[in-house]
Amino acid sequence: MISILDAQERSIRGPLMPELEFDKKYQRTLREVADKWCRQHFKLSPQELIPVPESGDAVYEAALELIARVGLYHINTHRVIEFTRQEIDETAKNCGRPYTLGEGREQVTIKPRFLGDPSIPPSFPGPGTIPVSEEFFVALHTSIIKQPEVNGVCPGSLVKVGGFENKIGTAGELMNVFHEVRLVREAIQRAGRPGFVIGEAPAAAVSPFALIAAFSQ
Repeated sequence: MISILDAQERSIRGPLMPELEFDKKYQRTLREVADKWCRQHFKLSPQELIPVPESGDAVYEAALELIARVGLYHINTHRVIEFTRQEIDETAKNCGRPYTLGEGREQVTIKPRFLGDPSIPPSFPGPGTIPVSEEFFVALHTSIIKQPEVNGVCPGSLVKVGGFENKIGTAGELMNVFHEVRLVREAIQRAGRPGFVIGEAPAAAVSPFALIAAFSQ
C-alpha cells in the first residue's frame, strides 16, 4: 500500500516532464484505455439507461491501467509520481476497511456499503464550513447534535471572535480556530452526548499552520 511519504519522495525523485507534455500523454492514454475497456460495456440507448453489471469492473480496470501508465503530475516539482499496477490495486482494496469514531455510546463504525446493503449509513449533518457567527454558533450546533438519528456533526466556520476576524495567516485565524473547537465541545455537552463525533473540525482553519495547530485541540 502506498504511504504519504512514498508519494512525497516520488514527487521529488520522479521523472521530470513539462506540464503540457504530461497533459498530452494523459489525454492520449485516456482515449486508449477507454476504447480498450469501456466501449464494449457502455452503449448509450434511451431504452437501456442502466449499464450492465460488468461495467463497474471495466471502469476499474480502465482506471487502473490509466494511472499505472500515466501516473500523477506534481505541478510544483514538475515531476511524475509513478505507481505500479500492484500498488494501485492494493491501495484501492485497503481503503475501504471499517473504522470506528467517537467514544462510549456515541461510537459509530464507518464501513463500505454495497448495492442492496440494508444498513443505514451514518449521518454527519451540519453547516459544513458555512460561515456562522459566534452569537448563534452553540445554539445551532446543539440543535443538530440533539437529533437521535445523527452520528456526528460537521461544524460551521467561525468568522469572528473577540473583535478578530478570521483572516488567513493571521493570529485572528488561530483565535477563531481554537474558539470554534471550544464552542463545538460546549454544544456537545449541552446536548448530553459527550462522546459525539466532530467531523472536519475546526472548519475555521484554512492556512497550513492553522490546520496543524487545530490537531492540538
